[in-house]
Amino acid sequence: MLRIRLAPFCESLTRLFSEPVVILPLEIVGYTADELVNMLDRLNAMAIQSVEFGMPILPGRCYDELKGKVADLKERGLTKTQCTYLLAEEGPQPAARPMRDSTAAVAKSA
Repeated sequence: MLRIRLAPFCESLTRLFSEPVVILPLEIVGYTADELVNMLDRLNAMAIQSVEFGMPILPGRCYDELKGKVADLKERGLTKTQCTYLLAEEGPQPAARPMRDSTAAVAKSA
């Protein structure tokens, strides 16, 4: 069974922004792993692109699992349109499953 420690929102932001500032064209997004899984389940374009093209800026095992989630969506027929993503298969979507790490931070190219 997976156990999750949910970090308070302010603690997550403190960890995210305590790293040295680098001036690069990046958009930093910080979500809990569970939030990202739920966003991926809803085919949220920002979440898909962040996991697919982004890079983790805080260590954690959940990033590999998130990459696996995107790979699973692709196997199920994930298709990008001009403005969103669609799944080729029909039927109900699986319920979100909890992740191992409490937070996930991803940097996405701006």
